[in-house]
Amino acid sequence: TKTLTLDVNGAADVSGTLTLSGDTQAVTHTGTTSLTISSNLGNVAISSTSGNVAISGTATSGYVDVEGVRFTNAAIGISVDNDLITLTSASVDIAGVTKTLTLDVNGAADISGTLTLSGNTQAVTHSGTGGLAI
Repeated sequence: TKTLTLDVNGAADVSGTLTLSGDTQAVTHTGTTSLTISSNLGNVAISSTSGNVAISGTATSGYVDVEGVRFTNAAIGISVDNDLITLTSASVDIAGVTKTLTLDVNGAADISGTLTLSGNTQAVTHSGTGGLAI
């Protein structure tokens, strides 16, 4: 029987594929608690063959957790520090400490704080053809 709506009050078990074939279809949750999409045998994939996949919300404190990484608006972090990296137009802001074994800067570097060399045999090396002013 073909109907325009299906109203299920209680659990629904679909053992095959659920296909939404009309334009701009949606699965909407209007309850007062959370919605969970899960698989007990493998991955859960959300994909599109013809466009972007957008995950968004209207809550000002909304976020998306992927494994141990939290995305909140333009910030990337973890659950206890959700703005370690903030993306803005032509800029990436890093909060806290950045750790690296090597750092190669191709272009100008502007250090507005203190530069500390703490190893036993550290050096500042100039390999250009012009002068070096400190």
